[in-house]
Amino acid sequence: MMKISRIFSNLCFLAIVMLMACQKQDHGYKEFLEGGEKIYVAKADSLRGFPGKNRIELQWLLLSDPTIASANIYWNNRADSMKVDLVKTDKIDTVSVIIPNLEEGGYDFEVISKDKKGNSSISKTVYAYAYGENYRRSLLPRSISNTTLTAQNELKFTWRKANEQVLSTEIKYLNAEDQERVVVLPQTETELLLPDWKIGSTIQYASWYKPDTLAIDSFLSTAKDLVLTMKFDGDNAVSPSAFKRLKLPGDAPDATMNGNAFENLWSGVLAGGAAAKAWYRTETGSGMPQHFQIDLGKKVSLSKLRLWQRGSMTEYKLIYANGNIQNFEIWGSNDPAADGSFSGWTKLRSCEVVKPSNTPVGEYTDADVEEAANGHLFEFPSSTPAYRYVRVKVLNTWAGTDYMFASEFRFWEWKSKLSE
Repeated sequence: MMKISRIFSNLCFLAIVMLMACQKQDHGYKEFLEGGEKIYVAKADSLRGFPGKNRIELQWLLLSDPTIASANIYWNNRADSMKVDLVKTDKIDTVSVIIPNLEEGGYDFEVISKDKKGNSSISKTVYAYAYGENYRRSLLPRSISNTTLTAQNELKFTWRKANEQVLSTEIKYLNAEDQERVVVLPQTETELLLPDWKIGSTIQYASWYKPDTLAIDSFLSTAKDLVLTMKFDGDNAVSPSAFKRLKLPGDAPDATMNGNAFENLWSGVLAGGAAAKAWYRTETGSGMPQHFQIDLGKKVSLSKLRLWQRGSMTEYKLIYANGNIQNFEIWGSNDPAADGSFSGWTKLRSCEVVKPSNTPVGEYTDADVEEAANGHLFEFPSSTPAYRYVRVKVLNTWAGTDYMFASEFRFWEWKSKLSE
């Protein structure tokens, strides 16, 4: 009996202990629920950072949580922050935020979403880099492999392969009319032609870079000046094989005689009559001044020309006399006016056939004959632009005739090599 009583007492004690424990647990649960259940807002989804010039763009998605109202962005260990108001639609929304005025360097960004009640999301972090002046100063223009002048005096660049960060290269130069021009070389191209470059003028070039495939800004490298030294060679005969007449309104008419042909002016024949192709004559009464044009077949930067008088080899009584040219002008054009006017023509120089002895017309010395046989030389500066068409404007002849004749015109051109 006493044994049963002892068991009962133990059971009662155990029940009291368990009841007290349950009361304590209930008290802790109530404390946990005090203030309501904890609510989390949807976090920034697919958070990305895009580098820029002293700025960074953050981008993320708003998925299905309609309660999102704003986002707080922190960086520099939460020393800097920005609040962004958000409006959620019934679709997946993309949020783009620019963080401006950043010093050059890397940044860890923390994004926390908020609803209107102040509930927060779990934070999301992303790393991004802001580029700046230090990066820009490290950039070099795309390298040039070679520079040459074409036969038409056009400047040709060959460029080395660009690295992947180069977008394009800008080239600034002066054209023949002293006007500044800018051309752009794409990253994928390796050759560039400047057809109107002013010979001897400085060329400046710089390259655009994109530091990262995700970058939102590009950077222009420090520009480099290219000064090309020209070494000119003017002793290059222009082949007459492509020469032909450019006939325009207002030209002096041809004399009507057997064998007289304009093409005789570059036949290479210096002795004999017109039938032998030794000279060309304009019509009596055609008047002074008068002019005619030669198509050289290509653009030529004239370095010199030689004029042979009619009779310079055998008919000495004609040299420095009769209808041989005494004073004339040389003009150049690449776009001559169709009406025969001087519009589109540039005067290259005035020329005078000088008689060494300076004796009266009709008289001559051995020195006069030798000079005529060699051809009268007229030179042009190396800066002479390249022209395809040459106009000879005859001002007067030795005897003051109203017509002219000549045996031969020969031309030479400037050719040059470039070096930095």
